[in-house]
Amino acid sequence: MRTLTASLPMMFLFCSNLLADTLTINTPLDYQVIQRASKDKGKIIVAGKLETTKAEVGAIEARLVGKGIKGDWQKLLATPKGESFRGTLEAPTGAWYAVEVRAIEQNMAFISSSVAHVGVGEVFVIAGQSNSANHAEEKLKPKSDKVVAFDGKSWKVANDPQPGASGGGGSFIPPFADAIAGQFNVPVGIVATGVGASSIREWLPEKTTFPNPPTLLGNVTKLDSGEWESKGIIFQRLVSKLQPLGNQGFRAVLWHQGESDANQSDPTRTLKGELYQKYLEQLIRDSRKEVGWDFPWFVAQVSYHSPADQGSEDIRNAQKALWNNNTALEGPDSDKLGSEYRDGNGKGVHFNAKGQREHALRWVQKVAPWLEKQLVTATPTSTIGPGKGTLLIVGGGGKDPGIMKKFLELSGGNKAVIAVVPTALEGDNFDNETRPAPALRKAGATKVFVLHTRDKKVADSDEFAALLKQATGVWFDGGRQWRYADSYLNTKTQKALFDLLDRGGVIGGSSAGASIQSSYMVRGAREGNTIMMAPGYETGLGFLRDCAVDQHLIKRKREDDLIAVVQKHRHLLGIGIDEDTAVIVQGNNLEVMGSSKVAIYDPDRKPAEGEKFYFFLNAGEKFNLKTREKLP
Repeated sequence: MRTLTASLPMMFLFCSNLLADTLTINTPLDYQVIQRASKDKGKIIVAGKLETTKAEVGAIEARLVGKGIKGDWQKLLATPKGESFRGTLEAPTGAWYAVEVRAIEQNMAFISSSVAHVGVGEVFVIAGQSNSANHAEEKLKPKSDKVVAFDGKSWKVANDPQPGASGGGGSFIPPFADAIAGQFNVPVGIVATGVGASSIREWLPEKTTFPNPPTLLGNVTKLDSGEWESKGIIFQRLVSKLQPLGNQGFRAVLWHQGESDANQSDPTRTLKGELYQKYLEQLIRDSRKEVGWDFPWFVAQVSYHSPADQGSEDIRNAQKALWNNNTALEGPDSDKLGSEYRDGNGKGVHFNAKGQREHALRWVQKVAPWLEKQLVTATPTSTIGPGKGTLLIVGGGGKDPGIMKKFLELSGGNKAVIAVVPTALEGDNFDNETRPAPALRKAGATKVFVLHTRDKKVADSDEFAALLKQATGVWFDGGRQWRYADSYLNTKTQKALFDLLDRGGVIGGSSAGASIQSSYMVRGAREGNTIMMAPGYETGLGFLRDCAVDQHLIKRKREDDLIAVVQKHRHLLGIGIDEDTAVIVQGNNLEVMGSSKVAIYDPDRKPAEGEKFYFFLNAGEKFNLKTREKLP
């Protein structure tokens, strides 16, 4: 009897523990790095689960704490009893911060939880074979306390060997990440996925076939036809690392691979350069499709084996071809790192300690300047359109003089200084009679000049970009929008265009000059303008964020063409504009003018039965690009 009596309090305590309230934060994770959206800030997704015996929960709130910051509590979206919650906190770059979450009942917190270290900075994915993984001579450690790595489940200090990649040795990653963290003063997150001795053939999606096998056969299968196919194991592993990072959740993939496809001792295992290019383009295209957004790839030139075999021009040219056709960005030429940088007393293929550090430096030399440009060309506001200036985006046609008059009025009337950009057209013989200069002068413009180059180095020069300092308005004319991307994307001229908007200027454009203004560019393929999504030509100048703009909508029967684009890239809002019709965009507000209609494509909108996927706006109607709602 005494035994039973003694056990009652213990049983009561045990039952009470079973019924205790718990608040679990599923994201962010401790030491997680969130990819920043602009130079100074990013958004942290806060989500989790509350288990409580309480009949009612007033609210679930979160705030940011650290480095002189004690943010206000912000309500998160939650189910009635708070079983699940989700929301975002805007956070600055530069340091680790704590995220605190609490549940409220009758204006009092009854339970709380926190994540001690969350940073907003830069996230890079490292892929390829052994010299992208952990097969180098010396195990390195980052010197910065802001450098961490993700193993697919948790974040930790990025000491070699890097989690997620093959090998038990060292890598170039700690000194590379240290340099980025130091130069940009942000936390840096690394997601390593490299596989030693892997061929590009092994990285391909499942069922992709090729004529000859790689040297190692564990990730491929021989078919009865005599061809070979990938098992898709490495591809799925890569995708599984990228998908949890989310849309825009990392800066770029750094690809370093080629040795296992170049100059194999068994020539039947060597891959031709034209096939290497084809397969790497497929890997880039298909991984983007699986992850759901068009993330950048850097591709290194790499094919080195030994002092006696310092590279394959066939493979090197294939890698370079991806830079030239805008499928990938230019990575370092690591074949130039000869025997003094290699292990095995200079006879090996893997880097020694000196080579690891030099390899890191060469990646920094390629990535850092590009990253600088991404930060200065990013829209510095939280609005979809420009925070200060104005966009006038026309669906083509050119028969409504009122549209050009409106552009001139917005640009300053008879005091306006207009730059006409005809680069989308063929040829180079442009003068003051190039369209739409005559129409602008007819509308009352007194100062109109032509701005044009097809040389990206010229567009990236201070002298050329300075020509825009005098402009109050810029007009992008029709033609082929890929020519605009080839000439001006990621240059000082692009930054000068954002500067023009920041000082209250106007950017207008028609047809190709409409589609180039959005962050996602449709119909960019060199092969023809019927291709809506063209790998390598899907990035516009970005004056209109998170949007894709199509033109000649009704006139050319293109009403259904944007549907596939926004269904694949679900963060995008599609805007289809008919001829002789325009949208005027200021901040988050869009207004229609002209003689026809504008179609809106919102992938999150659920049409009523019998309704089309899109809906139309007429002249005079207004729309909020942020809330995606028609305005009264």
